[in-house]
Amino acid sequence: MTKLSKLTKRKSDISFIDPTTMEVRCTFNQCIDKFTIGEYETIPKANGNEYTVFYHKCAECGQRVKGRGDSTKGWFKHIERVVDGSNKFYCSGKEE
Repeated sequence: MTKLSKLTKRKSDISFIDPTTMEVRCTFNQCIDKFTIGEYETIPKANGNEYTVFYHKCAECGQRVKGRGDSTKGWFKHIERVVDGSNKFYCSGKEE
């Protein structure tokens, strides 16, 4: 499995806006040390398949961002779920 790297500050800071007040809630560089590594979510698709999304999540405000290595880690988690049978879309179809 790949190792996720810690996020680094951005030269062009990203502002996270609160959708109800439309004001800046916080910025990426303000939350840089609060992001947890390795949060993921499994999302079902209409055809029965599913995909896994990895991201970094701020422990304080809950904002999520994708960092370097998150896509690769999501792919490995998807393969892991196919191999252990958690993703029913890829089962062989044999009745047990």
